[in-house]
Amino acid sequence: MMNQNLKAFLKKAKKLNPFDVKPYEEMVCLCEENAQKACIKTFGLRLVVISDTHGDLAFGDVFLDFMKQVRRYDFVIILGDIYAEELMKITEIIPAERIVALRGNHDRFDVYDRFGIQNLNGRTCTYKNVRFAGIEGSFRYKNESFPSFTQYEI
Repeated sequence: MMNQNLKAFLKKAKKLNPFDVKPYEEMVCLCEENAQKACIKTFGLRLVVISDTHGDLAFGDVFLDFMKQVRRYDFVIILGDIYAEELMKITEIIPAERIVALRGNHDRFDVYDRFGIQNLNGRTCTYKNVRFAGIEGSFRYKNESFPSFTQYEI
């Protein structure tokens, strides 16, 4: 039986992309059916991974309401392309010390510093005896001031 938070998330996903809801439905099923397996495969940690929201979290509260009710997570990993307005809302719910992040190719270089979020680029951190490491950015496809790199730089 699907809980109300996942139903709300699926409803929002259908509004955002009414022509291709299959990936969202699969994600909801995976969340429900494999929660215990996922916990075992992540060394007992329950992780929340947020990526590529590109401002969508700032326009509604479905995700934020979901996170307020999901109290059974240990650590949050942000994988970039999250706008400052979204980070403000996220850090109102999730303490910055429970978040690590990598910038994406649409992020400003100081975005995580402003919210006290640890940038994992080129670093490691350990949380409950599990070590995380990260390399940020993308292949440089245009000349702008975003975390992007040439093949040589990568």
